[in-house]
Amino acid sequence: MLLGLRHPDSVFAPSTWHALAGHCEQESAITCLIRESREEAGLHIEPRTSSSSTSSTTSTMPGTGPA
Repeated sequence: MLLGLRHPDSVFAPSTWHALAGHCEQESAITCLIRESREEAGLHIEPRTSSSSTSSTTSTMPGTGPA
C-alpha cells in the first residue's frame, strides 16, 4: 500500500496520511492506476504488455475488524 501525506494547507484533513485513491473513468483498470498514480503522487508508471490486472475494494464495518 502506498500512503501520501496531505499538504498542511489542504482543505481536507491537512497533514494526515492517506491511501492514494481515485475513480476510474471510462478506462481500463491499468490505465486508471497509471493516471491516478500520476495525479495523486506524481509517480510515472510505464505500462507493460500484460492482459491481467486485479483490483479490489475492502471495507471494514465497526466490530468486524481484526481483534
